[in-house]
Amino acid sequence: PTPAEARVCALTTWIATQVLGRKIESWMESDVKLYGRLCVAVWTGNAIVWSRRYSDRMSDPFAPEVLQTIVHEVAHGLTPAPGHGPEFHDALERSAGRVACLLFSKGPAAQAAVNKVAS
Repeated sequence: PTPAEARVCALTTWIATQVLGRKIESWMESDVKLYGRLCVAVWTGNAIVWSRRYSDRMSDPFAPEVLQTIVHEVAHGLTPAPGHGPEFHDALERSAGRVACLLFSKGPAAQAAVNKVAS
């Protein structure tokens, strides 16, 4: 992965692991598809996989476009319901709150996780 991609994956792993309370992996693949449609990222049940097709959006792991995708994919880990129905929307709100609280309370640890990869 490029340095920017590695930083995004490091932050994704750190946030998802913290919020879900279990080890979650993250990596890049050339194309990520779900039901035949290209996606920025997908939740696999134990990992968040990012598409390199969209890596131009990943120069800053703390950019809103990156964080919104992390929040979205972590929400899939908070509910067993497939898809994007009402249960997912509840999980999405929980995910957003948990990620915001996490970054507010442990921001330096998040930055350290990203910086570890950069060095």
